[in-house]
Amino acid sequence: WFVARSKYIVVGRGDLTPSSRLHMEIEGTDVVKVLLQFLKENSLSRSLQVLQEEAGVALNAVDNVETFVADVQQGRWDAVMAVVATLKLPGPLLADLYEQLVIELIELRELDTARQILRNSTAMVRLKEQQPRRHENLETLAGKPYFDPRH
Repeated sequence: WFVARSKYIVVGRGDLTPSSRLHMEIEGTDVVKVLLQFLKENSLSRSLQVLQEEAGVALNAVDNVETFVADVQQGRWDAVMAVVATLKLPGPLLADLYEQLVIELIELRELDTARQILRNSTAMVRLKEQQPRRHENLETLAGKPYFDPRH
């Protein structure tokens, strides 16, 4: 049997009397995370996103940590950003990640793409509001005719 209580689900065996000895309480967020994992494993990305938003619970899991780390280290930003899009990361970490992406794009002279991310991505717009000098440094770097990592 299952009994839902505000933040907990009580699971037990036997009758519903208080004397029933076999029961456990499971936090509602844990149940939501199991559902989120199911949705992710079955490629139900819209449902995953909606449940995360409505429940205020993020799965924040990657399929393969080693592959994800290797993608970051090798600068495979298309793969990295596809994974990051499914995560709910803290603002400062997201800003650091986007900053690294922008710097690498500038280094590769992909200036239009770097500027597009700087000016239109949520993480970089937030960075501009919260740390304008840091954002300005990236804009300056993107405006130079050559790559200078010291600036």
